[in-house]
Amino acid sequence: MKELELKSSRFKELEERRREMSQAHLELLKKTNVLNDAFPISDDGEFGTINNFRLGRLPKISYFRPKFQYRIKIIPMGSYPCITDNNNNTYELFGPTMTLFLACHKDFLEFANSKDQENNIP
Repeated sequence: MKELELKSSRFKELEERRREMSQAHLELLKKTNVLNDAFPISDDGEFGTINNFRLGRLPKISYFRPKFQYRIKIIPMGSYPCITDNNNNTYELFGPTMTLFLACHKDFLEFANSKDQENNIP
């Protein structure tokens, strides 16, 4: 009987320790946010950053306004971007218009590559 009582008390002790460990793990999980791990928000000097990508620009630094050889404009509209051609026809960015977008992307890559070569940036 003493042996059973001893085993029972050890079992209760072990069960209590396991419960405490589970409780500590639960508290740790409550404090964990997957979005913070996936998209760390920080700052880089005067810029806010998400995933190390800068947000915004300084007023003294001009930004690039691309001119594509096909004379189209990309209109960013969140989840529904559009493309406007030189006749001011607007198309949603899916299906066949994706070809125009990829052509613009290629033009931009060539422009960026030429600027890197001008500034000796590998």
